[in-house]
Amino acid sequence: MASIESRKDVEVWVGTYTEKLGHVDGRGEGLVPVLVNTATGALQSAQKKTVELTPNPAYMAMSPCGRNMYAVTEQYDVNSSIHSLHFDEAGELVLKNSRDAKGTACCHVAVSRNNNFVVAANYMSGSVVVYARNEDGTLGACVAHDQYTGGAMTNPDRQEQPHAHMVCFDPSHQYLYVPDLGANVVRQYRFDPTSGKITRLAVGDLQMRTAGCGPRHMVFHPTLPVAYVLNELLSTVTTCAFDTASGALTIVAETTTLPPGVPVGINGESFCAAIRIRANGKTVYCSNRLHDTIARFDVNVDGALTLAELTPTGGKTPRDILTVGSDDSVLVVANQDSSTLTSFLIDEDSGALTATGQSFAVHSPAALCSYTPQS
Repeated sequence: MASIESRKDVEVWVGTYTEKLGHVDGRGEGLVPVLVNTATGALQSAQKKTVELTPNPAYMAMSPCGRNMYAVTEQYDVNSSIHSLHFDEAGELVLKNSRDAKGTACCHVAVSRNNNFVVAANYMSGSVVVYARNEDGTLGACVAHDQYTGGAMTNPDRQEQPHAHMVCFDPSHQYLYVPDLGANVVRQYRFDPTSGKITRLAVGDLQMRTAGCGPRHMVFHPTLPVAYVLNELLSTVTTCAFDTASGALTIVAETTTLPPGVPVGINGESFCAAIRIRANGKTVYCSNRLHDTIARFDVNVDGALTLAELTPTGGKTPRDILTVGSDDSVLVVANQDSSTLTSFLIDEDSGALTATGQSFAVHSPAALCSYTPQS
């Protein structure tokens, strides 16, 4: 285990909902900086300026170079926007430029490993968009856009049309995946790192095994050819084999994130939100909204999941979670409806969570993104 002396505070930026929407009474102020102590889990203000990016900066991603952040503003009445921000010499985050997301309720963003492209998912209109990234970190031209049609309709309130919920690269960045909650599929693409073009795989979309499950987010195992898809509506994780030669995912198993007896689906009382995997690949964490717990899964040597523990978050509606520290020593939880961040120490060996008792006030937190200042 790393010594306390070798650990330091990590800067975490919190995206917030700034206006009242159907699913949240948003009272946030934009992008809020917080410091997380990776030895104790202590939470405090980063003593930097809040970036008043509105409305609803609901997700962010750092560029691999570490100098730029990209944020999406979740707008429903008009097309959303994708924003490029830059850390100046004083360490303050400054808006550089913005682009049309070419869809509504843009909810997720990612940056290609070669630092050349920014990809985003539009939830309400159901599409994915790719923008070129200029050398100075600003957003350039749109190089790809794929509009989806048709909903699965198993859950008529949530699957009436396509709802792209995330953009996820595989570890090689040769492939791109888009969980579509509305269509009940994971869209599968080959990604061209030179042009930014995306091409559907010949095998087509990954059809989820269970109707109405609602794929939302996903992660890849860092060393095994395995991916995990988090299903919001039925509170399950789908384990998939990953064919590194073709990019195709194949469903292997489904595992619940909840204890027996909790209603899910159309009349559900819990809905998954975020999934994270430790860098060592031994533990997967998922957040359960309304049940307000973190599900911890042990990862077996073949990638199979075993539900090990459910830990109360200490807040309401855990929309996002994030592991921080070079050795994943702390888990931070963004509790949307209690307007709090809470933290947990992570056991180095088992991945078990221990509440620190820390609770830091941030209005309507939606997403978490860590930043390491460049030397």
